[in-house]
Amino acid sequence: MAIKVSGTTVIDDGRNANNIVNITASGSVTAASFSGDGSNLTNAGSTVASQTSLNRELFVPFTGIASGTMVSANVNSFFTFNPHTGRLSANSYAGDGSALTGISAGATVTDKSDAVNYNIVFTNETSGTQALAGIDNGAFTFNPSTGVCSAPIFTATSDERAKENIETISDALSKVSALNGVDFTWKKNGDASSGLIAQQVEEVMPHVVVTDGEGMKSVNYGALVGVLVQAIKELNDKLES
Repeated sequence: MAIKVSGTTVIDDGRNANNIVNITASGSVTAASFSGDGSNLTNAGSTVASQTSLNRELFVPFTGIASGTMVSANVNSFFTFNPHTGRLSANSYAGDGSALTGISAGATVTDKSDAVNYNIVFTNETSGTQALAGIDNGAFTFNPSTGVCSAPIFTATSDERAKENIETISDALSKVSALNGVDFTWKKNGDASSGLIAQQVEEVMPHVVVTDGEGMKSVNYGALVGVLVQAIKELNDKLES
């Protein structure tokens, strides 16, 4: 065994170097390996240098040691840092991200118009940062080209406990008679369809028409079901009388 201190061989005659208690070196001490926790070493440790020009992924060391001197560290190819770009990369991250600052991460939004059925993303988050989102593959979709949103079932809240001022619809037959069912073609894609004209519905039942900030009107078709039911009942009463 050889121990070198500042290039000078201290022991090189096969004697048991384990009996040496202290070695004081003014330069470098080299050996094939060292043992012990290194807690008594001074002026020893990793050399730290600022490096921003190196444009490649470097491993980030990590350890399970919570206190004391770190004698070993681990790396993983999934956990890297690029000094040039400042990018920290890992397979996944945990936490809500609420303490992060100065980041622009998030979903990229693009205006789509292609004829593809895209899965609609949903989440159970009600506040804060959305960490996870889900889809129901093929069951809940939207097609930008046709404007069709598809799902096996669509429902509307109709529980009595959520309503007040409940009254039976009056003059339902006259309201229905004032409406005109029309066939038409959508300007956006040329598809044929049938329905009502919102402006005409608004004249009869303004509460079922919604106008957005650009003046575009839409109809709450579900609200017309009750009117149609009462209109049929009124017509039936006329036939029976």
